[in-house]
Amino acid sequence: MAKFAYKARALTGHAVEGVLEAESDRAVSAHLAGEGLFPVFIRAETAAASESGAIKAPRRSDVGQFITELAELLEAGVPILDAIRSIRSHAPRREMRAMLETFDTTLSEGGTLSSAMAAYPRVFSTVEVSLVRAAEKGGFLAQVLTRIAGQREHLAEAAGAVMTALAYPSVLVFVLLCVVTILLTFVVPKFESLFADMGSRLPLPTLILLSTSKLIISYWYVIFLALAAAGVGIYNLFTREKWKRRLQDAALDVPLVGDVLRRFAASRFSRSLALMLEGGVAMSDALAMAGATTGLYSFTEQVDAALVKVRDGSRLADALKGAGFLNASHVEMIAVAEKAGNLPGSLSRIADRADKATNAAIKRALAVIEPGLIVLMALIVGYVVLSLLVPIFTISAAVR
Repeated sequence: MAKFAYKARALTGHAVEGVLEAESDRAVSAHLAGEGLFPVFIRAETAAASESGAIKAPRRSDVGQFITELAELLEAGVPILDAIRSIRSHAPRREMRAMLETFDTTLSEGGTLSSAMAAYPRVFSTVEVSLVRAAEKGGFLAQVLTRIAGQREHLAEAAGAVMTALAYPSVLVFVLLCVVTILLTFVVPKFESLFADMGSRLPLPTLILLSTSKLIISYWYVIFLALAAAGVGIYNLFTREKWKRRLQDAALDVPLVGDVLRRFAASRFSRSLALMLEGGVAMSDALAMAGATTGLYSFTEQVDAALVKVRDGSRLADALKGAGFLNASHVEMIAVAEKAGNLPGSLSRIADRADKATNAAIKRALAVIEPGLIVLMALIVGYVVLSLLVPIFTISAAVR
């Protein structure tokens, strides 16, 4: 008997977490179903603990390659245990080989691929584990693994596009910080002795600049420690659910940021739900897990409310009308797809539209941010230059 940690949702949509002792994850799933609970994830505690040990989690690129190769080998008729051993034999990195070794042990002892994946929650999402579990029951594991690999590739491309878009503004911020630091610590102090020799009263902007320079040079370590402490404090504060929720709600009220978060949530929810429905996961289970992929507490609660309505017999489109991350056209597309019997395809189109809208919103934001950073840099450098030169010109004119 092994211990399994689980998270499930009750009929009311509320999350339930706990630990059960059972022979396998299937036994845990059957026990939860008997109590009217729908599993979100189930993982062995011993295996999960090994993941947090000395060996780091495998790279996302290596995991994606593993899923693709496993799908291809299963399509070719290779038994799953032989396929995993074959992939492990040529895995490029130690972390990946260690994970596949635990997969080998789990499957050799009669376990399932989904239970082996569930032991690595930082590597495989609950959506992926649930898809594999449904595919193992339905006998179409290779097809589901191919879909998971495609989903991972799409998310990697989207993340890469965002990182590329943010690269230039990040460089500008770095350059701005470097310029300000050099001016205040090397350039400004050289003018201080010059102004002292002149013996004239300095303008207020110059006095502020010299005082700021002195403060940074004399107490740089105090400022650094204070900023570090503030950063750690803010991080710890917003890791608490109460403050994290407040931060998320505040971000939704910011015009551009809120739009991006809503579109991102719509994309993640729609794509995850489509993937699970295509993979044979029941609507109630798929909806419960897709709600968690939105990334925001308020949106997850809205999906939980929709889940209760669906279990009571409502159509999905009617249940999702109050979801703040789906607009009217999205809900209409879902309603039409339900009547036509093509819900996964419609959800995938919604996700594609949301991705395009998100990319366009980010580009619009960067179109404003990039010139703004350049103007800010020019203003700071201009302030420093004028604060240093104006006293010199003033004193020179007085001498003449």
